[in-house]
Amino acid sequence: MTTFIAATTPVLHTDYSIDMLSLVLLSVVTIGFTLMWFSNRIRIKRIRSKAVRMRELTDVIQRVSAVKNTATDHSEDEAKHELIEKYKRIFDQDIVALAFFDKEGMLITANSKMRQIMHFQGEGDPLYFGKSIFDMPTYRDLINRHNIPNLYFCTHTITPERDVNVYAEIRLHPVFTNEGQLQFISMALRDITEERELWQEVRNNNAEIVKANERIRSYEEELRYLMESCDMLVWRTSFANREITFHKTLGEYERKMSFDEFQTYFIDTDEAMAEQFRNPELYFSKPTSILCRMRPLFHSGRDMEWNALDFIPVFGKDGKLEGSFGTIRNTTSLMQAQERLKEETRRANDSGRLKSVFMANMTHEIRTPLNSIVGFSDLLPMIESPADRQEMVHVIMNNCDMLLRLINDILEISSMDANAIAIEPRNVDFAVEFDNICRSLEQRVESPTVKFIKESPCATLPFRIDVSRMQQVLTNFVTNAVKYTKEGHIKVGYQLTGSQESEIKENGLLLYCEDTGTGIPKDKQALVFERFVKLNDYVQGTGLGLSICKAIANRIGGRTGVKSEGEGKGSTFWIWIPSSNNQNNE
Repeated sequence: MTTFIAATTPVLHTDYSIDMLSLVLLSVVTIGFTLMWFSNRIRIKRIRSKAVRMRELTDVIQRVSAVKNTATDHSEDEAKHELIEKYKRIFDQDIVALAFFDKEGMLITANSKMRQIMHFQGEGDPLYFGKSIFDMPTYRDLINRHNIPNLYFCTHTITPERDVNVYAEIRLHPVFTNEGQLQFISMALRDITEERELWQEVRNNNAEIVKANERIRSYEEELRYLMESCDMLVWRTSFANREITFHKTLGEYERKMSFDEFQTYFIDTDEAMAEQFRNPELYFSKPTSILCRMRPLFHSGRDMEWNALDFIPVFGKDGKLEGSFGTIRNTTSLMQAQERLKEETRRANDSGRLKSVFMANMTHEIRTPLNSIVGFSDLLPMIESPADRQEMVHVIMNNCDMLLRLINDILEISSMDANAIAIEPRNVDFAVEFDNICRSLEQRVESPTVKFIKESPCATLPFRIDVSRMQQVLTNFVTNAVKYTKEGHIKVGYQLTGSQESEIKENGLLLYCEDTGTGIPKDKQALVFERFVKLNDYVQGTGLGLSICKAIANRIGGRTGVKSEGEGKGSTFWIWIPSSNNQNNE
């Protein structure tokens, strides 16, 4: 229950100096807007009863304008007096309740309609003239002296001190000077208590009608839900009219088409089905169920649908076949699910086969570096030449690094399966971090016939990124390039995306590794990021590195890929990282 006016209206200050001409124009404009505002809510009978007053108001407004234009022919005092009298007549019209507040929120005046609704006691009722509107509970959270928006709301107004208990529509409108200073606040109020009671009575009557039809409506809603959730329609055929109607309830139909039009929905492979509609009396004479492909019948688009058609014959009183009745159900999703199941089964079988191959190769992959480490470690104490000892230490370190990367790949795959790849982005100068990464990567390119090239276009590049994960990705790219590049170069670089010149239009960072190695056949490029895939079984490795790169890219909301013109033409592996906050550790 909201108390309005009694707790929210201000005090009359008779010593205020008011520009009466501005107030007259304000009253005219306020009434005009208010009449427009209430025009769709006041009953037709009440509007007709006040038509005479409206014409009188129009005449007053015209005469107010005439007074302004001819003010130079009369004394200033006489013009003001006449305007004040006209203002009083306009303001006291009982079309709508009006009240005006000054810029401090104190009530200036209220017309007779407002006083009647709010049960004013005398001209200076202390209950309504003792508090600023800015301090009223109804408005204190909505307006203040620095922010007074236009307000329109309905409220239950209760003032026990004046026995006021009405439902009202209220509109609050601030009026500003040309300099933007608050001058007045106008309030328009309309008593809608009777309308509310009438509305409640109508609502109660409607509730009784709704209860009477509830069982029927419930049945129709259940049937419609069944039809929509199953993507199904009820269909009826009429041989006399040679037409088909489609329903989602047993009431009115939603679509209608002729037999000839319905035939066009069948594709060429189901031409035999379409042929049946040319002789429906023979085809629909017994219950039938069929499954066929059709052009879109349930949805817009060009994709073909799988539809299951079930129907039974309908006979007239004379026993003559008149048509059929049945259902058409869209089974496209079911058929697609079956196809996906077949594909997933095939992929599971392939994955199992690849895992078996992986496990078979794992023994060799692990034992190779271990044998080198153990063998050269045993020989190391017996070698006296410093150069030979250094060479053996170098071999041992390389194999240790190889074994460590192998174990790390296996651990990363376990994290991927558990969806636990940790991403910890931080704000860094990526140009500096990239230089540090390249110093480590350059050590991996040991062949004298292969040149390591670094492309760093920025002297400084602030970016939010997980540097360790990017180092892991670039290390996998370079390690892969070293395996397949015997001569030429391996180039590592980065570039910002999002400009018109870049291929990727989204804002972000593109890291790439270009090599002049053996290249990748175009028909194999889509496979290289899958698990356990090795295009060359004679090259050492697990086939996990690129799969890990793809998982990291997906985790940060980015993308990864490869470019290659084919065998012998080298390849470029890349990863794109978005510049938005997609790299949160969720």
